Amino acid sequence: MFLGKRSICEVHCLALLLALPALVQAQSYEWPADSGPCASTLQACLNNVPTYSFITIIADGELSTAEVGAATSNFVGLTKSVHLRSGSAHQPILPSGIGFGGVFSNPVEIHVEGIGLRNRGVQLISQHASGTSQFVVRDLDIVIDPDGTGQIRVENNGEGTTDIDVRGNRYLKIGGSASPVRIRSEAGQIRGLVRENEIHVPDSTTSTDGIQATAAETGTLDLSIDNNRIHASFSRGAIVVLPIPTEHTDWAGSVRIQGNVLISQAQNSGTGIRAFGGERGYFVQINNNTILGYWVAISAINRWWSDPPDDPEPLAGQIVNNLLTENNTALSISPPGQVLSNQANLFWDNNSNTGGSTPPTLAGNSIMSDPVLLSRNHPIPQAASAAIDTGVAGPVSTWLPLTDIAGHRRVKESSLDIGAYESGGDWFRARSDSGNTSFNVYYLNHHTLNGINDARVLATPHRQAGTSSNHHPFGVWYSSGLSQWSLFNQNFAPIALDVVYNYFVPASGFGNFLHVHSGGIEPETLLTNPSVAGQDDVVIVVTQNWNPDGASGVYNDSRIAIAGDGTTGWRIVNTSGDSIPNNAAFNVFSRPAGPAALVHTANVHNTDGNVTIINHYNLNSTPCPLLQVTPRVGDFGDRDFEVEFLRDRQRWAIRSSSDMPLGSRFNIVFNGQRASQCRGDRTFADRFSGSP
Repeated sequence: MFLGKRSICEVHCLALLLALPALVQAQSYEWPADSGPCASTLQACLNNVPTYSFITIIADGELSTAEVGAATSNFVGLTKSVHLRSGSAHQPILPSGIGFGGVFSNPVEIHVEGIGLRNRGVQLISQHASGTSQFVVRDLDIVIDPDGTGQIRVENNGEGTTDIDVRGNRYLKIGGSASPVRIRSEAGQIRGLVRENEIHVPDSTTSTDGIQATAAETGTLDLSIDNNRIHASFSRGAIVVLPIPTEHTDWAGSVRIQGNVLISQAQNSGTGIRAFGGERGYFVQINNNTILGYWVAISAINRWWSDPPDDPEPLAGQIVNNLLTENNTALSISPPGQVLSNQANLFWDNNSNTGGSTPPTLAGNSIMSDPVLLSRNHPIPQAASAAIDTGVAGPVSTWLPLTDIAGHRRVKESSLDIGAYESGGDWFRARSDSGNTSFNVYYLNHHTLNGINDARVLATPHRQAGTSSNHHPFGVWYSSGLSQWSLFNQNFAPIALDVVYNYFVPASGFGNFLHVHSGGIEPETLLTNPSVAGQDDVVIVVTQNWNPDGASGVYNDSRIAIAGDGTTGWRIVNTSGDSIPNNAAFNVFSRPAGPAALVHTANVHNTDGNVTIINHYNLNSTPCPLLQVTPRVGDFGDRDFEVEFLRDRQRWAIRSSSDMPLGSRFNIVFNGQRASQCRGDRTFADRFSGSP
């Protein structure tokens, strides 16, 4: 079975970006502060703190120029290794025309996260001859006016290495042309990720490149451009790989373009993905993208401007599992792209499926059927789609990210879907009433579950207006007599009427498993499944299962939580301190942190009384997602909780049955596709809301 193996770069680059060994001894500061190095301007704070410091901005709204004190009129200067981020529940915005910038002659570690920018972006340039710099640019909201400029730009102009993580940023150009993301290596190597960014540009005539990856002179790339959503028309391409004129002929590296959703701003306008040929050959992998409405969806062609090469080096790679619909031409191939292979792509309602001077011969497993998409703006295949379960895993297993564009695991059952979205699993909400409740049980009677005794049902209590609470340890069980699943109280307390729970039934596959405790009388049980064992960047949610697969039932009258990490081992813990009985069973689901999974921490800025407010770009202003939550062992202790959407704040929250202790942590998983559908065209509706 395909296990979603990460690329070599993703494994090593991400490990480097997350480990940050130099930051182990880092000092933490808040800005603005009443005293100390951060008592003055933001620029002075950055200048005065020790190298490798963490700075948290605890301000809201647009800052003044005097508060920021930028070193130049255009940029707050970054001169040393620093981790700069917005505080939880805070939404700082730099003054219009001011961004972040730095040029580094020695290796540094720079993080810029969670800050709003107006008419300016981030520019980070490494020039060191050896060593490795690390640039992390995440969760920025960048809004550019019609006459304004701004982009995320990373360059490597030295012989050293630059590791990058450009992720979760949201870029809106109000009008006119734009150039949102530029990654350029003049020398040395740039390696890393451009992932989960959202780009909206209304211009359909003059913008050239959206996300551009350039290998120039002696520079090389080892880059993954994954799970980005671009709603724009770019003449050269929404995603472009570009070698530029050079006398060097060495290998330019590899770029993987996978899982992106590209939607043209105007029908039959611009290009989706374009791989340009040049004097230097390189490897390009174009997999599982959804591309809709372009003049050309995917193009591989020789560069035609700036002294185009007479004899370009051939490209290596393949085009696999892409969903191409409503384009003028789906695949346009000319030398040096004619050597690219293709497999299992879906073509539908294009004026022409192939084009170029050497039109490709489509593989025998190409599909010419309706993808049955939800809508143009949300091209999610529905149940009858020909894209579901028809992709091939073998050619992409080395490269494809573990999650799709909505944050859902790519691996389920034994097959992949075609395109950027992966189907599988069902989410629903159910309420107890006089017809489905009996003593300590209420029956679900849901078409996804009826008659399926081996389902791995997950449940989380949901509070909403007019509903009751069920403050008892709970679990799920399967009634063979009724062929139905139900929720029950472990302590036999009766279920009240009007109790609401969110339910998630994951498709079978990697990350979805049953855990049965055995071999010890203790309050915790070690998870050994390979989807969590040794994995740090996973978010785990758990529900107790009384009789898995129809086995005899075992009660465990305790609330549960998750403890540990990928090094010490993930464990399910009874928060009561009571021992877990042998053969007690648990439905477990894990997903990498990202667009639909996170860990929330209650702190002084986001917590009031018994409520802690979640701030996540795919949840804010989005009441539709059905959250699954499991507490982490620690300050929260042995308490009950419910999730709730606070309509006055347009935020999701976790409500404790008593005061919420600061430091409480919660694993959260939700339906990313439902979140995308729910928020519709609200991206940047209020210019900066901390969310699309």
